[in-house]
Amino acid sequence: MSELHVVSFQPHPRQVLRPNEPFERILDNHQRWQELKALGVHELHEISFNKELSELTGQQFFEQEIWPLKPQRLVVGEGFAFGAQRRSGTQDLARFCQEKDIEFIVFPGFYMKGGLVSSSRVRQALAEAKLEEAKALLGRSFSFVGEVVPGRQLGRTIGFPTANLALPPERLGVLPLKRGVYAGVNAQYGRFVMNIGTNPTVTDSKSTKVEVHFLDFVSGQAVNLLGQQLEIKPQFYLREEKRFADVAELRAQLV
Repeated sequence: MSELHVVSFQPHPRQVLRPNEPFERILDNHQRWQELKALGVHELHEISFNKELSELTGQQFFEQEIWPLKPQRLVVGEGFAFGAQRRSGTQDLARFCQEKDIEFIVFPGFYMKGGLVSSSRVRQALAEAKLEEAKALLGRSFSFVGEVVPGRQLGRTIGFPTANLALPPERLGVLPLKRGVYAGVNAQYGRFVMNIGTNPTVTDSKSTKVEVHFLDFVSGQAVNLLGQQLEIKPQFYLREEKRFADVAELRAQLV
């Protein structure tokens, strides 16, 4: 029985070819593998992407990276392009496969509400905080995972302790979400509100921070989240991040 394998790149080509442009990943590495396994994938082949690899012609790439895997069947999406400056397409790949007696299939694009479902469209929906649209495109709720790390503990001083989340390294500290305040329900700890932004009232940091406050924690509850990996599924976008006059005004907003 044949096995299903997936070929991908690490890091993402955009991070190598356009390093100065922001790029927010929809899935981190662990999430991607979990999704692939759920679809029946047996193995993920991650090709190390660098400048040298990007300069290979389509045929060179096929001979160097694809043929050694000895595939019986090769499946790509509609509009697939590869090789230096994406000059090779599905017609070229069909020819390469024919020469090696590999069955070649081009999977047609999936359309929803008049548009092609793509990662770019998902990112656009998330950037506009259109969570229901993103859910429809993904077939599931958008989620991300972060490790609870020490913060400045300023939230405790106003009665609203927060869990500060550090994102996996491949996310480069950013999420494909509009900055602001979100709400949702966590499987372990219940209802939460989350802020993604720079904390303009307290610190006005230049880097984006992710902070989660669990509403169902009772006062003094002894739950040490430090070091835990939390999966967060934002379900509602509440408002944009804003600067308050002082901490007292911020607390009044949260109460």
